[in-house]
Amino acid sequence: MTIEIILSICFIFVMTTLGASLVFFIKDLRPNLNLAFDGLASGIMISSSIFSLIIPSLELNAGLGSFKFAPTAISILIGAGLICLLDFWTLKAHKAKVSRANKLFFAMTFHNIPEGLAVGVAFGSFLASNDPALLASAIGLAIGIGIQNFPEGFAVSMPIRASGVSKKKSFFCGVISGVVEPVFACLGILLAVSFTGVLPWLLALSAGSMIMVVISELLVGLKGQAIGVWCFLIGFVLMLILDNL
Repeated sequence: MTIEIILSICFIFVMTTLGASLVFFIKDLRPNLNLAFDGLASGIMISSSIFSLIIPSLELNAGLGSFKFAPTAISILIGAGLICLLDFWTLKAHKAKVSRANKLFFAMTFHNIPEGLAVGVAFGSFLASNDPALLASAIGLAIGIGIQNFPEGFAVSMPIRASGVSKKKSFFCGVISGVVEPVFACLGILLAVSFTGVLPWLLALSAGSMIMVVISELLVGLKGQAIGVWCFLIGFVLMLILDNL
């Protein structure tokens, strides 16, 4: 495993930790800053899903001829469906007698699973093919997820703090919610390297999960605001450039 992969996996976790640490210093993030974070992260993640996951998946299915789209299309839908199932589970949990802080903690923790898996599969595809372009794409994907994780870490720790929990415990909860990402990133690498035959499916499944997360969690928060929209475009174009250097 290269140092770039190790640093990238550490980066997505460190950004969650840094976001959670804001509970010690400030009461809330400014709305415009949230919009900028959401927009930039959404653009990077959508662009990465297309150029780092979907297109490589199609290329690996080239031997199927006119039907090379089938595994990719099916896997995208499956990935999106898995996120819907997680959302359904979260809604069901909300009906139970669980504190608001615990609901938020578990929801965000599950939300982080497909993000970690996507990073791992992206790096696993590089290790399986040794294509430098795939390494650059995977690093870009990790950067996008890391940017998103910063406000997410705060979004977990601050409401927990507001419910009466101590700052240290609130910070700890924010950190723990991000632990699943490096864990599932390693799992994604293992799957992609050990079972190369399913790599096209894994790439597209991760893309479907990522796109659904962006649509359901991030884009809705932009609310058509100019700063969010422009940051989305900047993030998208940034990854387009990085993938084609």
